[in-house]
Amino acid sequence: MSISFDLVILIDCWELDSEWGQEQTTFETRTPEFYRRIVKKLRNYNFKNVVLASHNKWDLEDSIPDTSKWLVDNIQSKNNGFDLKFRKCENIIEVFREFPEALHSGLDYNNNPNTLRILICGQAFKVCTHYRPLGFIGWLQQKQNGVFTHADLLFEPNKRWITEQSFDDDPIILWDIVEEDSYTAGIIDANYSASANIMHAAELKDL
Repeated sequence: MSISFDLVILIDCWELDSEWGQEQTTFETRTPEFYRRIVKKLRNYNFKNVVLASHNKWDLEDSIPDTSKWLVDNIQSKNNGFDLKFRKCENIIEVFREFPEALHSGLDYNNNPNTLRILICGQAFKVCTHYRPLGFIGWLQQKQNGVFTHADLLFEPNKRWITEQSFDDDPIILWDIVEEDSYTAGIIDANYSASANIMHAAELKDL
């Protein structure tokens, strides 16, 4: 059974010849490999909608930097192939406007907002993927409890590749393990491990 997502979000996957991409490649040579990992992993999932959420590094400019064209050209999903909808978005309101077909409006039986299934990819883990407007924390604070990621979809430049230990060491988000074939509860806050078929459910820790 293939896993399906309402939204796939690419955070700060900059074009390599952009200002920030060039700066990063001066000290980190693995960025192209990270982009290839994203493409390879996303082929396993069902999705249609892709949010391009690259930001200027210090938020000093109004323009939205380009996401890697190579990524955009090569991403495909299991059910839709290359027939995907890409939109640049800076915040949750823009996502709601650009992807109305992906939204589950209204309340569930417990009067909570209906949950989207969101897959977040990008860099840097524990920084931008957490704190950007479309990162993990922003969605969790909006009661969106279906927030996923995978070790292959996250990157910390100039540090080791993301592993299971990276999630255990997260000081802000609690990642609970969910087996691949047991996510029957509709809330799939997940990191789908590259080394084992497990998922991690995310919730904010009490600070």
